[in-house]
Amino acid sequence: MWTFLGRIMVVALALLCLAPAEAQPGTLPLLDRRLATGVIYSEVADPARVQTDRAWESLRRSGATAYELAYPWDQLEGSDGDYDFGGLLALLDTLELAGMDTYLALTTIDTSVLRLPGRFLDPNDSGALRADLAFDSPEIVDALALLMLELAPELVERGCFYVSVGNEVDVWLSAHPDQEFPFAVFAETARVATHIVEPDLAVGVTMTREALANPPLVQLMASVSDAPALTYYPMEDNAVLPTEIIGAELDAFEALIGGKQYLIQEAGCPAGWPGGVIAASPALQRSWIRAVFREARARPRVRFVSWLHLADWSDQQLDEFEAYYGASSPAFREFLGTLGVMTSEGLPKPALRELVGQIRLSSKFEAALLAP
Repeated sequence: MWTFLGRIMVVALALLCLAPAEAQPGTLPLLDRRLATGVIYSEVADPARVQTDRAWESLRRSGATAYELAYPWDQLEGSDGDYDFGGLLALLDTLELAGMDTYLALTTIDTSVLRLPGRFLDPNDSGALRADLAFDSPEIVDALALLMLELAPELVERGCFYVSVGNEVDVWLSAHPDQEFPFAVFAETARVATHIVEPDLAVGVTMTREALANPPLVQLMASVSDAPALTYYPMEDNAVLPTEIIGAELDAFEALIGGKQYLIQEAGCPAGWPGGVIAASPALQRSWIRAVFREARARPRVRFVSWLHLADWSDQQLDEFEAYYGASSPAFREFLGTLGVMTSEGLPKPALRELVGQIRLSSKFEAALLAP
C-alpha cells in the first residue's frame, strides 16, 4: 500500500513541477497571527542561568509567543522501526504550558548531517544513505509517511503550526546533487501524509541563505512546501555582511517561491570575540536584529521569524558542535560561539536590548493589524 503511495508521489511531483509555483500559494492555517516571533533558548550553567532566565521571561512578555524546536527523526524512530515520541511530546507540552506555539524542525537532513533511522544509513558513513537507497526509495518514503500519519495529530493537539522535514537541505544536497529530486519526492510524501490526517498543518523544507545561488533548487524545494523556510546568517569570507543586503535577498527568495508565504526559521549574527578572526562586532549584531525584524514586519509573506539565540554556547557545547558537523576552524568556532545576545556567563550584549525592543514592536504591530 505505502510502496504504491511512494510511486504515486514520483508522478505527482513531476506534474507539480510543470505548473507555475504561484498556482497554489502556500498558507499557514494554524498560525493565528500575521507575524509570529521567537527566540531560541540557551542552556547555561549556574549562576548565569538566573540572568538568562530573567532575560528569557522579558522576551516572552514582550511578545515572543512562538518557538522553533529541532528534533531528529532518529530520536523518534529506532532502527527497528519502533516509535518513541515521549521526549518530543514532553517538550511540546512544556512549550504549550508556556503559551508558545511550535515550529517543529523535524531533522532528516540536518545541514551536512543525516538524521534518518540507522537502518537507512551507510553502516560505514552516517553522512550517507545506504548504497542501495535513495531518498525516494519506497523503504524510506513509506517509513516517513507512516511516521507523519502517527505524529501529526499529536503535534496539532499541542499547538504545532508548521513542520520542516529537512533543515538547511541545500548544504547536504550540494554534495549529493543526484538526491535533489529524490529528496523533493520525500518531502512531498511527508506533506501528503500529514494532510491526510491534519489538513491544516503546514509542511515544508528549510534552506539556507546561500541556497539563493542555486535558484532551481529553491524552486524545487518550494514546490513541495506549503510554505518554504529559510535560515539567514549574513556571513561571507569570515565577515558579517552589511545590513543593506537583506532587502534584495528576500526579494530574490520571494520571486523564486512564487506567491507562497514563508518562514525565517532562524536568523542570527555573531558578535565576534575581541581580537578574533572574523569581521564582526556587537554593534553589527545589534544592527542585524533591527534589520531582520523590520524586514519581517514590512513583508506580508513572512509569517514567522526566530532569532538564534539567547546566550553563547560554552566551550564544551562548541566542542560538541564541531564534532557533530565535522568542521573545525578558529573562524567557525568564533561564529558559533558568539551568536548569543548574552554571553555564556549571563552578561547582556547590546543586542539583547535591541531584540527585546524589536519583539515588542512586532507585537504592537500585530495588535495594530487586529484593531478594528
